[in-house]
Amino acid sequence: MSGAGDKKPYDTAFKDLADQDPVALLRLVGALPEGATVKPLPREMTAPALFADQPYEVISATEHFVAHLEAQTYYADDVPARVAKYQAIIWINTGLPVRTYVLVLSPNRMPAEVPTEFTVNADGLTLTARFHVVKLWEIDAQWALAMNSESLLPFVSLMKGGQDEFKQSTQGLARVQDQMRKLELALHFFVLGSLRYPAADVLHMIERYGMFPLEKFKDTPGYQFILAQGLEKGRERGLQEGLQEGLQEGRHSLEKVLLAQIKKQFPGIDLKADLDLIGDLHQLEQLFFDLDRITDAEELRSRVKELATKN
Repeated sequence: MSGAGDKKPYDTAFKDLADQDPVALLRLVGALPEGATVKPLPREMTAPALFADQPYEVISATEHFVAHLEAQTYYADDVPARVAKYQAIIWINTGLPVRTYVLVLSPNRMPAEVPTEFTVNADGLTLTARFHVVKLWEIDAQWALAMNSESLLPFVSLMKGGQDEFKQSTQGLARVQDQMRKLELALHFFVLGSLRYPAADVLHMIERYGMFPLEKFKDTPGYQFILAQGLEKGRERGLQEGLQEGLQEGRHSLEKVLLAQIKKQFPGIDLKADLDLIGDLHQLEQLFFDLDRITDAEELRSRVKELATKN
């Protein structure tokens, strides 16, 4: 997703959908005429070198154009200007009409009025770029589920719907036969779902309905990214709204995940009271990542009590 700096798991989830099922993606944003064929175009455009999220050549009985998809986790003010550059360069490289669809994943930071065109005035050159803004949360989740596209499953949690649709998407994840593909999709599901729901709840849904063990996520960049985001959010809120409130929110989410894993790994052991005494987010985080190396319940009790007495 453009304009976001370093590559993030949200970009990877969108790229997966764009590569694996472009037809579903184009149908999702309303860019696919009836009976059209789709051919991915090179993402790297020359003059100057620039990377668009995903351009496709679309051919139907009556139309021939480039559908250009730009995905944004949150809407950014520089989108219209970037779209104008992309459209001009895609047209120069292909000679085809260009239709741009900006797919926004989350309503956070969305302005009340969103522009759908941008005009460049450069002395003797005037260029007006028009584009469509597609808000994922306004798309019916049941309609998307009816496409039967496994690559769309991670995006369902952000669409118009609730827990029922969320559950159906995790059950669809459970039906994926290829285990490596299932892990890949589960990670995308976790990353995207965490934009709307608490990360601990998304993990629980994947484990309960997606039939996927929680420990698979521990060492993945996607999990570590979401955890870091949660901690950073806690710090930011601490600065903005009072340190205690922000830290408490961050540690509550992490403690919930930790308790779920302890319950699974050591049934019958109850350490919530001691964990409540650990106020340091980094200590809780380290305990979570060390958990798979702790094989004895008494060793775990001792470790938690030691951390609790330090606070």
